[in-house]
Formats: sequence, structure tokens, C-alpha cells
Amino acid sequence: MKKRILIVDDEQALLDSLKRSLRDLGKEFDIYTANDGVKAFKILEKSKIELIITDIFMPDKDGLELIREVRQKYPSIKIITMSGGGNRGGVNYLKFAETFGSSYQLNKPFSKDEIILAINSILKEN
Repeated sequence: MKKRILIVDDEQALLDSLKRSLRDLGKEFDIYTANDGVKAFKILEKSKIELIITDIFMPDKDGLELIREVRQKYPSIKIITMSGGGNRGGVNYLKFAETFGSSYQLNKPFSKDEIILAINSILKEN
């Protein structure tokens, strides 16, 4: 059975790149994308997602809000958080993401190998 992964980021180029990288793995993934947390939640309401890969800083609903809401409504979904601005104003937002329920955190930019390692590590837990 295919694993369903939702990638959430406001940068279209990153969404496209991650989608391509996951398809290149040759594994059985259904990949969904959204450019903000509001659109992501609409996808979550319609599809059984096993893993979310989300940016933190996005318009409309940021990644931290998305993580909190996912943990309340869909606690079994695994979450990878990514951010190019994980540390802003002396605050480590990736650490906040971990305390909110993110399973894995990545600083942008990250390599294809790093994201694949994170995904494989998390999906093996299921």
C-alpha cells in the first residue's frame, strides 16, 4: 500500500524539487502538496496522510499552527519540520516545532540524502 506524504511549503520550487526527489526513490508514495497550512488542512480532511513535511514560516497558517492542529485532530500523523529561518531573533523555531510534536527537524538547505534519511527513519516507526 502506498504511503501518503503531504509536503507543505510556500516556495513552489522547493515543493516541486521534493516531489521529484521522492518520486525518484522508486518507492510507493502518493505525494500531495500545499503552499500553506490552510490548504494542507483541507487535504488532511480528504486523504489519509501518514507523513507531513512542513515549512515553519508560511502565509495564512504557519507550520507551528499546522503542527498543533494536526496533533489535536490527527495525532498519529508523523511530521518533519523544515526551515531556512529556524533561528530568528534568538528563538529556535525548529525546537518549538519539536515540542509541538514534530518528529524530525531539518535546516534548509538540506540534501536529498538528508530528507530521504528523515523519511525512511520516520516511516520505519510505523
